[in-house]
This record gives sequence, structure tokens and C-alpha cells, in this order.
Amino acid sequence: MTQKDEEMNSIAPVGPPGGSTTTGLSADEPGQVSQSAVGQATAKESTHEYERQPGAPGSGISSHGQLNYAVGDGLPGEEQPPPISGKTRLRGRWTVISIACAVLLTLLSVAGIILVTRPRATIDQLLILTVPSGADVTFDGRALGPSPVKLEGVRMGTHKVVVAKDGYQELQYDESITDSRTLDYKLKLLPPPGAEGLPAEQALNQYKQNMEDAFARGDYAVPYYGKSALYFAHLILDLDSTNPSALDMKDRVRNALVQAAQTAITRVDLAQAQELVSTLGQYFPTDEDARAAAAKLEAQIAIHRSDVRDLLRKAEDALRAGNLIDPPRASAYYYSKQALTLDRQNQHARAIKTQVRDGLLQSIEQTAIVGNMAQATREVEQALKLFPEDSQLQAKQKDLELRQAADARANDPKERRNRGLKNFRQGNYAESIEDLEFDAQQDHPTPEVLFSLGYSYKKLRNFDKAMDYLRKVRTSSEDTYVSAQAAQGEIEAERGNITAAAEHFKKARDLGGSPMYPRADLEDRIDKLENKEARRSVVEPTPLTVQVRHLHGGLLHGSCSGTLTVNNAGVRYDSTDHVFAANLVHAGVRISKGEMAVQFQDKNEKFKPVRSGDDERFREAVSRYHSAESGAK
Repeated sequence: MTQKDEEMNSIAPVGPPGGSTTTGLSADEPGQVSQSAVGQATAKESTHEYERQPGAPGSGISSHGQLNYAVGDGLPGEEQPPPISGKTRLRGRWTVISIACAVLLTLLSVAGIILVTRPRATIDQLLILTVPSGADVTFDGRALGPSPVKLEGVRMGTHKVVVAKDGYQELQYDESITDSRTLDYKLKLLPPPGAEGLPAEQALNQYKQNMEDAFARGDYAVPYYGKSALYFAHLILDLDSTNPSALDMKDRVRNALVQAAQTAITRVDLAQAQELVSTLGQYFPTDEDARAAAAKLEAQIAIHRSDVRDLLRKAEDALRAGNLIDPPRASAYYYSKQALTLDRQNQHARAIKTQVRDGLLQSIEQTAIVGNMAQATREVEQALKLFPEDSQLQAKQKDLELRQAADARANDPKERRNRGLKNFRQGNYAESIEDLEFDAQQDHPTPEVLFSLGYSYKKLRNFDKAMDYLRKVRTSSEDTYVSAQAAQGEIEAERGNITAAAEHFKKARDLGGSPMYPRADLEDRIDKLENKEARRSVVEPTPLTVQVRHLHGGLLHGSCSGTLTVNNAGVRYDSTDHVFAANLVHAGVRISKGEMAVQFQDKNEKFKPVRSGDDERFREAVSRYHSAESGAK
């Protein structure tokens, strides 16, 4: 290597090309400087011009910051300066080294200043707590699972936090994170169905009554949402944090749970004791009695841990016998729960418990299929007391609620009334009756419903029911009442009651008629009925009954005695041996040699009157009825 090369190397810059210096620190770690920061400082230093006296001996740098070449290293053709002595060259080399050290010290000082003054990019720890715990936490759109949640290395700045839990109002916050801290959220309960939007005073009174009712039936804290005394106490405290009734109820619930836990431990129902102690720990975590009960329970679990095998055998026997949850202390559920209390990871006990749950779900569905929704709802509520966190039972409960709501809508009087009236207006009389009947059974059915029912029955020729509903339409001048009167007139006319029919038509006419029965149409009906009545008054026949002997004919020429009658219904013979009848259209009488041949439908029967002259009287009566029938038409 030449002397010139050595001098060039002696002033080479420190660090990688480009003037940046690698520190081995990450920009994402608190208290450490980034490569970019050091690079900026180095870049700045690399553009700095050092101030030196021009031509300083041994400096190796010109007054313009350029390197000087050593003697003998000049370019060809140039005049070379006098040679420099070895002592002078050595002094110049040390000068260059001193300058390089000074530059390095300056760079390190600048980096130190940056490390001290530059803010950190992340925080060490962020803790998210909720009351109650177990709420689903979402941080900047990323689900973190149930609370409590611990985060490390969180970027400083504003972050979106969402906290949600079934039965509670969802919380959403934009949190400014600048240092390690704890975010603590208290969730507020959702009001029970039907209580949304109630004024505060009314809500407090309702919750207080619900609270007392729940405590009276033994629903202290489980299931919590919507059922327990503790739930309603917390609802009250959300509205009034110093409410004495709610605070007193919390004490009563705590005492009841502690007493129940101690009783369960005494009778060695360790599963029930475990649930009670867990509930106490969740809602009364600092209570000394609760902690004492928990310690006593742990001691009992340690004593009875060897009972697991016997409990599993009993659970299997109960399962085979179909005793899923009854009797309460001798069921498959009871024994499997006891076993899991002693050995939480026991897979056999878990499998039996799952079979119990599946059996309950199947029973609930079968009850719902046969239409007993109320019983199915009671069964799912009972099952949820045993499996309060089971998602399938919760889904089944929601399904039953939706089905009951659909049934309620289907049986809503207003819905059924509208459906029935729609069918009636479309002429679907048979289809309209069921819905209209349902509405008519409610209090104060409307005149429109009563008329629609009566008219539908009239169209189906059920005149008795039709008249019953048409008569119930209250008196008024409205079209519905007018039409009801005219419809009754039509029914009376069908029955042959001409006078009654005319009276109904006249009443409807005098009220001005209706769109269904215009006034002109009513006038025409009245005229026809009056003309028919006039004709009937002239030729109106009277019924006649005569005593006769029925001549059987044949080889034995037998006979029997009876009566022969003619009236509006036709001709009829009655005796102890025979009965013959025909309507007026098919009835006829011929007389020959003191005997009558009477036609009944398609056959003739011979009779001989007991009294002389009755044959002629009977034939004339039949003739008058024929004439009256023809005049009526």
C-alpha cells in the first residue's frame, strides 16, 4: 500500500456508506433510538465543513476541505513539491486521527441527546377491566376475548375500544393512550323486555316489585339476567346508586347465598355449594363469610375426591333409567355435577352431562312440536337453571320466544279481524268465518264484524247463525245496520215468511238503502213480496186430513187404516204399516168408483175414504194447493 493510500484510509468516515450509523436498537422499543434518527444526525455531520487554517502543516486537508496528496504522488507532468520529511508526515497523520475522533464524539453526543429527548412510540402495558368481568373486548376492530385483557407494546395514540356482554348496554370509547394504564369499565344492565323507555319513577317501582317477587320464589342470583332479585337490585342501583331497598336486597341475597352454601356443604352437595360459592365470589368478592365458605368447600372437596368413581357409576345408572334431572338428588345430572366438582377435567362426567343436556333439548323440542309452547318454555327455563351458559339452550329459548311471538301475532284479535274481513270482501265466506268468529268472541265486536259473519253464514245457508249475528248489529243509520236489515229480509223470504221479509226490506229502504242494497233494489223486492202476498191471500188453501183405508191389492187384497193429509209440504199417508209422502209438485189425485188413486212421487197407491165425500174434498184441497203454488211462482 502506498503512502497516499495510508493517508486516505486514515480519514475514512466511520460507519456504513452514506454516513449512517447502526446502533443495534429498534425504533419500536421504548427508550431506544431508531436508525433513522442516528442516520439524520450522521447525515448532518457529513455535510458539515470543518474550519482549519489554510495550509496547516500535516493537516492533510486543504482550506476548502479537500485532501492534499503526498510528495511523489502527483499526477504525471505536474511539477512536484519538495519532499516532506518523515517527522512531518507522522505529525500530519496524528492530526487526522484527532479530527476523526472529535467527529465520532460529536456523533455520539448528538445520538445521546436524541435518545433522551425523543418521545417513546409504544407503552409497556395496557390492562382492560370490566364490571362484571367476562365482557367481550374489541380493540381497534380486533376481538380480544372476554375481560380482563392485558396488552403490551400498544402504540401511543387514540384507540377505539368496544365492550359488549349479553344483557348489558354496549360501550364504545375512543381512548387516548399515552402511558401504561388500566381502563376500567362498568357496564349498565339492559332493562327487561317491556320496560324499555319507562319513566325513572315508574321503572323503579316496577323493578322493586320484580325484585321482591324474585326473592320470594328463591331466584336470588341465578339465573341472573332478567330473573333474579340481585338483577333487579342492580337495575335499581343503576338508576339510584343509594336506593335503600336495593342495598338492603343485596345484603339479603348475600345472606341467603351464604346460608345456602353452608347448607349444601353440610349435606355434601358439593356441586351446589360450588355454584353458590362461585356466585358469591362474582358478586361479593370481598365478603369474609363468602371467603370462609369457599375455604370450607375446598377442604370438603379434598376429603371426598376419591368418591368420583362411585358417582360416575350412579350417574350411568340414572341415565339408563331416564332420570335426567329428576329426582333432583338422584339424577344423572346431579351425580355428574358432583363428579366434576371433585375432578373438573373428568371426561366421563363431562360426557354424561352433555347427554343430559341433549336429552333435555330433545324433550323441549318434542313438547313444542305438539303445540304446547307454554310447557316447552317452562322446560327450557328449568334447563337453563342447570346449564346457564349453554349456547344451544339459549338459542332454543330465543327460538321459543320467536315462535310464541308469531303465535301471539297469529291470534291477535286485530290481525285476525283484518284477515277475516279481507276474506269476506274477496267473497271467501267460508274462509272468513273462523277469524271473524275469533274476533266476535272478544269484547265489543264491531258492527262490521257482526254483519260480515251473519252475511257469510247466509251465503252458506246456515240461516239460524246468520240471523243470530245480523240481529246483534246495533241500531243506527249506518250502512252496516241497513245491510243487516236487508240481509234478514232475504233470509225471511227464503224461509217463506213473506210478511217478515217485507218489513225488513221496508226498514232498510226507509233508512235510504246501502251500497250493497240500493234503495231501488229494495223497492223492487218489496213490490214482488206484496204481489205474492196478495195472490196468496186469495187462494190460500187450508190443510185437510181424512180417514182412509189403504187398499194393498194383490192376491190377498189386504188393507190397513190410516190418515191422508195435504198441506204446504205436500201429500202424506200415515199408518202403523206404511208411510207414503210426496211434495206438491209430484202429488196428484184421481177418483174412480169411490176409490182414490193418489200419486206419491213415481208410484200410485189406492185409498178408500171412511166417510162419504171425503174423496172429492181431498182432491179439491190438493188442487187448491197446486194453484197456490203456481200463483206464488
